[in-house]
Amino acid sequence: MNIADIREWGKARIGTIPGHTLTVAILVLASTASFGLGVLAGRDTRPVGGEEKLWIEDRTASSTGLRVAPSALPAAAVLATPGIVGVGYVASKSGTKYYLPTCSGVARIKEANRVWFATKGDAEAAGLTPAAACPGM
Repeated sequence: MNIADIREWGKARIGTIPGHTLTVAILVLASTASFGLGVLAGRDTRPVGGEEKLWIEDRTASSTGLRVAPSALPAAAVLATPGIVGVGYVASKSGTKYYLPTCSGVARIKEANRVWFATKGDAEAAGLTPAAACPGM
């Protein structure tokens, strides 16, 4: 049996399957494979506070930190956890303004001097005011 014979045998077998059934089977297999690849892509986890949390890489910020879903964070007013970047609002320890993590002013704050806040109200309760040059504030 050569390749041409195998090809003809396969065409004969596929020809017996109704067209709609074959289309549905291909769609189911493609969607299952896509879902599986998505699950594999989301499997990178690391312990945060003793629990496993999903990593989401931040490719837009100038820092090399990680973004963490807000639901993964404690409800504390000030988040001073190093390495958790991109959630809520950020300010300098010695500054008077707070910023969104995407603002250009954040790049001028040294990583060691950054203080993170879960909400705008938490930042204002600490005596800070919104930065005027930060779009979206």
